[in-house]
Amino acid sequence: MKSPSPTDAPPIPKKSSQSLTWLIGAAIATVILWQVPFGFYVLYPFSILATWFHEMGHGLTAIAMGGTFQRLMLYPSGAGLAYHSGNLWFGPIGRSLVSAGGLL
Repeated sequence: MKSPSPTDAPPIPKKSSQSLTWLIGAAIATVILWQVPFGFYVLYPFSILATWFHEMGHGLTAIAMGGTFQRLMLYPSGAGLAYHSGNLWFGPIGRSLVSAGGLL
């Protein structure tokens, strides 16, 4: 049996390259919108949604570590807080994981 060579690799599907183009376009549009005066208003709902996801990451990690997720607070500025309680598994390591869980 012949081992495959890099030249035998299938071509990148057109749909995949179109997705990459849309992703790059969205990134460029986001950077531009942050620079124009009205851009904040266009991006504000996405900023709040991103904060919600971030704080939910903390909360879900707290649940996974054996704690209780108490509440999530979002502020108009785009900041947020996640409150949890209970004894987390692995002590300080569990608390560190909850802190890092916002990156989920």
